[in-house]
Amino acid sequence: MKAPGPARLIARVRRTKGDMAPLYSPNLTVRYRASIVRGPRETSRLWPPGCGGAANAYLVLVGPSMGRQTDRRRPVRFRRNLGPNAMNLDWGDHRKARWTRLCAAILGDEDRALALTALLNLDARYSTREGAIPDGVLQLGWRKRIRPLLREVRPRIVCALTNRVWDTIVSSLDGTAREIDCPFDLARRPMAFRLPGCGFTTIVVKPHNHPSRFLRNEEIAELGRACQWLIEEVA
Repeated sequence: MKAPGPARLIARVRRTKGDMAPLYSPNLTVRYRASIVRGPRETSRLWPPGCGGAANAYLVLVGPSMGRQTDRRRPVRFRRNLGPNAMNLDWGDHRKARWTRLCAAILGDEDRALALTALLNLDARYSTREGAIPDGVLQLGWRKRIRPLLREVRPRIVCALTNRVWDTIVSSLDGTAREIDCPFDLARRPMAFRLPGCGFTTIVVKPHNHPSRFLRNEEIAELGRACQWLIEEVA
């Protein structure tokens, strides 16, 4: 039997309620098509400091902080975007290529990466030394800043960019969260959990290293294959 095309998938999703609205569909193709159909646009709401990207990100990258400050201006709070270029990965330095490669590997191509990625940081400060951020600050950032945002964004994949971010997220998950046996060589075994009020499972994964540091192309490709397998295997 032939699989339904994107237009038919979107029509099917529109007939359902709640979590299955096209912009927040668990189906990657449906969410992407619904995001770009009207072109670039902003929502009326602002991201918290240190956060940005797609308001309906399928992939949420979670970091400890904003890293190196590229200019002396005060941080700008961006509106949550929808559309083909909702996520801006160009920070005016060498990081763009590796971050884009990572997101594209997870979501299948660069177009989906730019439309359906968000970067959310546990701490709003600029810091190149994760070790200088107290555990309590990371934990508070997860509970008060990031986890409430995830209920709105409804991602299928949460990518913890460092070991401490991973530990912060995983330690807060309730007893219904579970490890997934995944046939790929990953830094940590993926976890699955349900966001409150969300009708599908969200996966937590971790790359071998932070993309702003040393992350080999082979490791990026392996994580991408793992994520695409997880999307298909975990409902």
